[in-house]
Amino acid sequence: MTDDSIFAESSVLMEVAREAAVDVSGSSRPWEQQLLYALARASGATSLLEVGTHVGLASVWLAVAAQQNHGQLITIDFNAGTAAVARERLAHYGLQDVATVMVGPAEDVIAGMHASKTFDFVFMDADHHLQNFEPIFDVVWPRVRPGGLFCAHDIDFVDADERWWFPQKFPHGLLVSTVHGNIHQLPLGLGIAQKPREVGAAKEA
Repeated sequence: MTDDSIFAESSVLMEVAREAAVDVSGSSRPWEQQLLYALARASGATSLLEVGTHVGLASVWLAVAAQQNHGQLITIDFNAGTAAVARERLAHYGLQDVATVMVGPAEDVIAGMHASKTFDFVFMDADHHLQNFEPIFDVVWPRVRPGGLFCAHDIDFVDADERWWFPQKFPHGLLVSTVHGNIHQLPLGLGIAQKPREVGAAKEA
């Protein structure tokens, strides 16, 4: 799916891409937002979760994918101020009915959801330090449906002894990276993994 075909599907995405080009402080990068959208859209995800809303730039991309797939997005942020900005941004693009912004510690918010609530697409952009990330991961991962996609942002944005947590957890996962500055620096990247399907699950024809 090319950039042109993505933008042809939604004028909202063209506008938010322009926003992201000038407002990237603390946000995922435009190419990452486009990739997340393409993955969610192509996988047919209808129950999407974002942990770490920030100001809602990636949220718009995910919400559009959810809308086009006739689904819903839940996005969670600890900071009430940035969550309010994200809520306003989603409403500006007419996505308030497809995206729900929740505020609070992610592990508490998710633990408070109905036991049957699961997701087929998750994007985690929460605290990147492993000691804070793992408690959230531990409540999120059981709610990812078999065959669902799990994506994590800034997978190298941690202390040196923690840098390889993603390939250790997901040896068959995909790491997509760009190098910033010195070529010897580890890139900040996006980790993508698919939850294994249940053994013996029926295959689609």
